[in-house]
Amino acid sequence: MTRKVSVTGFLQRRCALCAPLLLLGVACHEDGTLYGVNGAAARVSISASASAIGEIVVVDLAYLRVDRASVPISTQSLTIASATTQQLTIPIDLTSCLLDATRVIPRDNACSVVGALTLRSASGAMLDSSLVGPVSVSVGAVENLPATTLRAIGVVGVTAPVAMLIGATASATAVVRDREGAIIAGRPVTWSSSSPAVLTVNTVGALTAVSAGSATITAQSQGVSGTAIVTVSPRMTILSVTPTASETNVLIEASVRVTFSENIDALTVNASTIRLTQNGVDMPAARNTTANVVQLTPSALLTEFSSPYVLTVSTALASVAGNRLAINNTSPFTTVFWDPGYSYRLTNELRGPGESLDVLTNATTCFMVTTSNASSQFWYFVPIGTTGFSTMANVVSGDTKGLEGAIAPTRCFMFGPPFTHGQFSGTFWKAVSAAPFSPGRYYMQNANFGAARSLDISPDTTGAFAPRMLPTGNVIGQFWSITRLGRL
Repeated sequence: MTRKVSVTGFLQRRCALCAPLLLLGVACHEDGTLYGVNGAAARVSISASASAIGEIVVVDLAYLRVDRASVPISTQSLTIASATTQQLTIPIDLTSCLLDATRVIPRDNACSVVGALTLRSASGAMLDSSLVGPVSVSVGAVENLPATTLRAIGVVGVTAPVAMLIGATASATAVVRDREGAIIAGRPVTWSSSSPAVLTVNTVGALTAVSAGSATITAQSQGVSGTAIVTVSPRMTILSVTPTASETNVLIEASVRVTFSENIDALTVNASTIRLTQNGVDMPAARNTTANVVQLTPSALLTEFSSPYVLTVSTALASVAGNRLAINNTSPFTTVFWDPGYSYRLTNELRGPGESLDVLTNATTCFMVTTSNASSQFWYFVPIGTTGFSTMANVVSGDTKGLEGAIAPTRCFMFGPPFTHGQFSGTFWKAVSAAPFSPGRYYMQNANFGAARSLDISPDTTGAFAPRMLPTGNVIGQFWSITRLGRL
């Protein structure tokens, strides 16, 4: 049952029977009781439902000071004896207020008075409270106290997530209702956790999962509590990813391997829970799960030329125990520019795909010749540490020679033997994007000449298309296309 207490009242001077005494500055109760020279009385009418019988209404009156402090001047209580309207008359003496220079002064002979009404159980526990006023009160004046309703809290309902993962945050909410189930808005709520080491809660119900276990969250309002139990589970984590995050120079035959902290439920492993993408496009791949390892093998070779890829593992992937990652995990990597295990063809925008860079067997100079399957057109690149340069060798001459750059009129030529990869800077080559002049094509630049010169096949004075190093520029004879041919 709801305890509803309606409170109305007024401050009144003496009734007609005491009228003569007012001339002397003396006030009295309605029943004839006399009190101080600067006295007044507050009559409070209390209407209560049957559920409030036996409970107590306490009325405290105080005057206000300019510093916003309130100074008690009178108090009385009334036990609810029946469901009918009862009255409580409270005598007050305004003398101390009128003598206080710091009081809130509507008028020189008046005081600003507030009433604090509290509904308590017979045991003294506070059930509800309300402030009424302020009203301006002077001796001999009649002022009504504002009406108010006190309602006893019946239940506090708490809503919180049943389960959380370590490190997760969430919110708990509390709804305060009276004993008939009606929501009581605006009531203050105090939050607490039975185990802050497992789950913490702040003053507004914000939850943070700290460690594995269970905790009871309690919301309390005026002695009435509600609870919710939250279970915190450990998060699954990723122990390692191959290729590693932000790794460069990944070979084009690479597969992706992810090792988790728990054995994986293979039924949750699919194209949406673990993905490999290139420029946002999903790469077809086979997925194999063994214990706590998931391996993703692309259906085709990766693309070289420093192509970016991103591995994404979503929170939808679960362990056998049902645990998941805290957030989606992404791991980017970049392929090699050219894979040392494969050979490549070099064609030039000036001569088109019909001619390729070639070197004759047992010859030293290089030239452009009709594209064919001749092994002398199959070039491979051996990386020089982390410099970004590679030596450029040919299948015909193998590791005994490397292409060296030369300034016109000398053609580029095959240096060696003796020849050692990584020893002679004139054989160090790097492909640099020719964009915006020729998107998708590259300048071939040499460590000896830097960016100032690039491999060019513009015709020489004899009209021959002779590969040699010329000043870098917007010259189609310097724009090279690189095509993978096959494994060495």
